[in-house]
Amino acid sequence: MIIKGLRTLACLLALFAATCKNFLSVDAADQECANDAVPSSAGADDSGDSANVGNGGDAPAKPKRYIVSTSLKDLRARRQKGIKPPRKHDKDLLFLHIGRAGGSAFDPLGMKIADEVGYNYEGFQHFDWSRMDGYDARNKPYDVVTVIREPVARTISHFYYFRQQRYCPDDIKMMTFNDWMLNSTKEILLRQRDLWHDGQSGVSWLTSTHTAGWVGCPAHLAESKEETAKDFQKMLSLAADRLEQTKWFAILEDLDRSMELLQHAFGLKQKPNFGHGNAHQKQPFDVPPSDEAKAALRSLIPQDLWLYEYAKRLFEARWEHYKTGTYTAPERPPMLTSLSCSSTQAELHCESGPFASK
Repeated sequence: MIIKGLRTLACLLALFAATCKNFLSVDAADQECANDAVPSSAGADDSGDSANVGNGGDAPAKPKRYIVSTSLKDLRARRQKGIKPPRKHDKDLLFLHIGRAGGSAFDPLGMKIADEVGYNYEGFQHFDWSRMDGYDARNKPYDVVTVIREPVARTISHFYYFRQQRYCPDDIKMMTFNDWMLNSTKEILLRQRDLWHDGQSGVSWLTSTHTAGWVGCPAHLAESKEETAKDFQKMLSLAADRLEQTKWFAILEDLDRSMELLQHAFGLKQKPNFGHGNAHQKQPFDVPPSDEAKAALRSLIPQDLWLYEYAKRLFEARWEHYKTGTYTAPERPPMLTSLSCSSTQAELHCESGPFASK
């Protein structure tokens, strides 16, 4: 009787082990993916505010297993913890997800395209070009895609998104965009620097100089990155170079043609549908942003405005190449010789514009 019972127990254990094998993967490839992961902070998905960062950008603990799931919500949560699915392909598709630029809408589409074309998809999280620097150092093949949004519209969207979050300070919740931009002291603006700083709409992401923990920057590297970013002419040239390196990028304000170029770039059978994400949500404007407030914002972000102008020129060159087969490299905008305003996490300095006298 005892022997029979032991045999039954052994059968049950073998059945349990076989079942688990179908759902769990702990091979070396999984561990390699986990080592590459840089998590977003909780609540930072397409928001871009470091007030909700809990770990300051520290690397996550290595996961021991990956549980298969088809839920996008579950996948995003697991990616934020540094848990990634097994690698199936030799090349990765990296989505450079600029905050408040439509990334939440692109992620499901990007994952679908990667699976169709034959990439491992790197998305559902924020990281800057430091991730690609790591790929280059290890000679790992990859392609990059991203979405660029007009910097003033992106910042306004970011402000109203931030204002809805539970961690937004009460004094900011009572402000309109016009109040915030026209009546705030430099100290108030610096406390919410993640919303507007020059580079948040593109330059910092493309030049590996983003300093926020939710973008994967460890706190001890922030100061050195800020020092690197002070050479703004070098940063603008580098940002333009890297935008040229992307396999595809979208202009959020020109989505129809962007999707046509996406279809062409990856040889897709049908024109993709971008869908709707956080960046497309109707903003709860108390009053429309005024021209004066927009002008004040523009004085703060000369580098991102320069990059956006070049992005539009590069986009048109790629469109013309797609339509005619002839590529003509676009001329870059005149290089900035000075900045109306510059900032670090500790200081905002303005040579001209409405903040020069504050």
